[in-house]
Amino acid sequence: MSKSATKPAPVRGEWERYGWSIGVVVVLTVLGLLLRRSVDASTLGMVYLLGIVGISYWWGRGPALISSFLGVLFLDYFAIPPYYTLAVTNSQSWITLTVMLVVSLVISALATKSRESEKHRAAAEDEKNRNALLSAVSHDLKTPLTGILGAASGLLEDRGTLSGEERRQLTRSIYDEADRLKHLVQNLLDMTRLEAGALEPKREWQSLEELVGVAVNQLQSGLAAHPLEVRLQPDLELAFVDGLLVEQLLINLLENAVNHTPIGTPIQLSVSEAGGRVVLEVADRGGGLAPGEEIAIFEKFAQGKRSGGKGAGLGLSICRAIVLAHGGGIQASNREGGGALFAAWLPTGGRPPSLREE
Repeated sequence: MSKSATKPAPVRGEWERYGWSIGVVVVLTVLGLLLRRSVDASTLGMVYLLGIVGISYWWGRGPALISSFLGVLFLDYFAIPPYYTLAVTNSQSWITLTVMLVVSLVISALATKSRESEKHRAAAEDEKNRNALLSAVSHDLKTPLTGILGAASGLLEDRGTLSGEERRQLTRSIYDEADRLKHLVQNLLDMTRLEAGALEPKREWQSLEELVGVAVNQLQSGLAAHPLEVRLQPDLELAFVDGLLVEQLLINLLENAVNHTPIGTPIQLSVSEAGGRVVLEVADRGGGLAPGEEIAIFEKFAQGKRSGGKGAGLGLSICRAIVLAHGGGIQASNREGGGALFAAWLPTGGRPPSLREE
């Protein structure tokens, strides 16, 4: 193999960074030519320094160093008398050029360091999020899988000693844990869509009563341990929303209440319309929110201090993304007498077509 074949090709991005940096210095020089009769050389030097700060931050140390030396040369050649020569005739000009060079080199070093520190912080934050996701997801996956394997093992090893009721309970356990696993995977898929910016509501006229019914039915096993009260405003009109996303919104809110409240405590789901928007509320009688969690609880991977570490911290962040995609909002608060209240609102989309025709 020839040497030319093994020689690495130059990185186009590197040359582009230097090219853009030199271009910035040239533009500043043209600006200096226009202003040199109005301002002194030290003021023009400040203009170069501002450009070097931006070059350092956007394109790094190498382009910043080149720009620093070019800036000093251009300032001397075009802005310090005698013009169009590099000769320096007085000590003040020497001081101006020397100070500008030193300051520009220091600024480029500091700006580059700040840029690198920001990258390191961003990388550390990404790593922290990945670790948090892996930790939470591994725990949440392990729990239902363990339950499924245990129940399935009991059925496989049965030699006719289990009663019909015991077999039914094991089968029910497999179903419940598989359903729990399905909700977790759904949340992970939704979060992937959010990260990719692919959450675009497919709005259609939907019956709110039907959406509530589907959500409650899907969480039937989890809600079995909690008295559920559903309050629907009479004569609810159709809403112009993405039915699947609103179902997921209701499921996540209800599942959040189920997971973070003691068994036997009541849960209340209310749906109403007012002022051109539909309001969905889920209230519980659990431990409520700690001070300051009202907003932070909707962040990705966030878990309430009183949650006991349950869940991956994705459900409520997905709820927020769904309502924001619809042009709505969501908030959390504590209830009088204990518990939490989650209220989400979505625009109804106006009156349904059938009502317009009438």
